Amino acid sequence: MRFELSKEEWKKNYKKQISFLKKLQKKKGTLRFERGSVIASDIGRQLYCEKKVEMAYLYGSTETENMVFGSEGHQKLTENYIKVDLEEAWKEIYTTESCWVSELLLIANYKNLFLAGKPDTIFFANGTPVMIFEFKFSKYSSSFPSHHIQAETYGIILNELGFDTSSLFYAIVILPFNMVSEIEKLKALTREIMLNFWTEKLYEKESSTLVFGEVNVFIQKFNIREGKEKLDKTFGFWKREREALPVDNQNKCLSCEFQKKCPFYKKISKDFQ
Repeated sequence: MRFELSKEEWKKNYKKQISFLKKLQKKKGTLRFERGSVIASDIGRQLYCEKKVEMAYLYGSTETENMVFGSEGHQKLTENYIKVDLEEAWKEIYTTESCWVSELLLIANYKNLFLAGKPDTIFFANGTPVMIFEFKFSKYSSSFPSHHIQAETYGIILNELGFDTSSLFYAIVILPFNMVSEIEKLKALTREIMLNFWTEKLYEKESSTLVFGEVNVFIQKFNIREGKEKLDKTFGFWKREREALPVDNQNKCLSCEFQKKCPFYKKISKDFQ
């Protein structure tokens, strides 16, 4: 079943994305590290530790065990997905009754800077985003503020692109590392979550939690006002208006790969001795 929507509607938004992409590719960025855009995943990392984001850009990221598991897990999630080009993806979003899109590059102009990111998966219904999915492979069973602001940034991008986000939710899916090899379970997760979302009327709640064995799912109603308030506070760093702020929980420093290079860690390292 298809619903009526003019060709010009999806074409307009597709062309807008191409235009933004070309602008980013052509000119040198004016943001910190000469970036042309702020990436949603970096926003999430900022809330974990802004100093660590700076160190990663200055010295390059060291691939940790967590990163290896996370990368492998995301690869498994999309292993047998049908690959389509950007134009076809936008056409599907706007011209099908329901549509699942994974790793779609989204770019929006927000407060005179570009926001960009690739959500793990978005479920659309009749051209409207219903649920953003973010999968996190972790030794922990709970979600963290860094996870939420990343998903909220995707919601803000969608809103800036003209989508109706008044009924948008996002799901932070926390998975144990051992699930990386359980491909069939991973593939069934998004649909199982949406089935529960509809049958249990979770859309009537601001937030809810689902548990599937070792998997914990934190579903949250997208609040654009709160999301923007949190997002706007991160921009000072990217606009070079202030220096990177160190982590608020110094215990995070104990597992950081930048201990030897981080000036903040050198100052506080005596506290751990």
